[in-house]
Parts: sequence; C-alpha cells; structure tokens
Amino acid sequence: MNKKIMVAIVALLATAMVATSMLGTAEACGWGRNWGWHRQRFYTYKADGIVGKPVITSTDESNAPFVIIVEGYRPASSVVECIITINGVEYSYPEDFDYEEVFRVEVNGLTGDSNLTATTTYTFIHLPGKPSISEHITAIQSGGTYDGSFTLSGTKMFHKVKGGGSDMAHPEGEEPDQVLVISRNGWVKGWPFWLL
Repeated sequence: MNKKIMVAIVALLATAMVATSMLGTAEACGWGRNWGWHRQRFYTYKADGIVGKPVITSTDESNAPFVIIVEGYRPASSVVECIITINGVEYSYPEDFDYEEVFRVEVNGLTGDSNLTATTTYTFIHLPGKPSISEHITAIQSGGTYDGSFTLSGTKMFHKVKGGGSDMAHPEGEEPDQVLVISRNGWVKGWPFWLL
C-alpha cells in the first residue's frame, strides 16, 4: 500500500477515536443537553412518611356551608419519619434534608367532600447551595375515597428536576388528625447522575 494512503487511514482512525471519546465524555457530563442529542433518564421516585398534626393558620367560613377554606402548614417538629428514595438511593429526614409543608383545603360543608392543594419542600442541607425539590400535591377526598397526585420541581442544582406520580395518604390511630401516613410513588427526570 502507498505510504500516503496508510498515513491518511491512521490519521482518520485516530480522529474517530478522539471524537468518540470526547462525545462520550460530553454525554456523561451533560454538556450536550442543548445540542439535542442528550436524553434525560427517568428514575423511580418514592416518598414515604409519617407526619403529625398540622397547624391551622386561617379558616374562611364566609361561604359556609357551601365552601369552607382551611389553610395551614405542618411544622418540621411534627415529622415522625420521612424517607425519599430516588432510583434506590435513600435520603432521610432530618439527616439529609429539611422538611416544609403548606396546604389549602376547600371543604364542601354540605357533602363533606374536599379538595386539597399542598406543597412539600425538601431542602438538602449537605449539598452545595442547599438545593430543594418540591412536591406539588392535588387531591380530592370524596365519600371516604382519597385520590391524589403530585408533580415535582426543583431549585439550584435541581432546577431541571421534573416528575410526578400518585399520592396516597391515610390517618392512623384513634385521632385521625394526629398522625398521617403518606406514600408518594412516581418518576423523576433531571436528577443529577452523580447523586445516584
């Protein structure tokens, strides 16, 4: 074979190998997200918890008995246990994150049915900048049946986090407003790969 052809083939193969390794590194580091060839992966998301009594901050009975609006929050001191699992990696309260929850309940005073909107925010205290993820919960309780769902959002290093799933909650014990068992199952994308 001609010496010039051989040099050209070797140079072409070396260029292909360098380009392949650079593209692999860019994909692993997420550098190509805006180039259209990066695909975010979906991971399993689960939040399980046992929480105590909420604090009611306001009650609006101006439209009673048709609609009664109750707003409040659940103090972190009332959290008995809370564990978030993302793709098999567990994070727990209070070791890994802070807990904050606010809610609004609209109760139909005639039927007893209610609509719930709530936001639960988990702030990861050991990560740089203390980023957080929030569960935005909507639920309808009618005739003893609870039907809830949630979506996810994030801040700082979690700003690309999105996801959602089903929300289940039921009271436990003699006094139903004292202890609430929660279980949220779904998926998440945009979670930093180095945390898995």
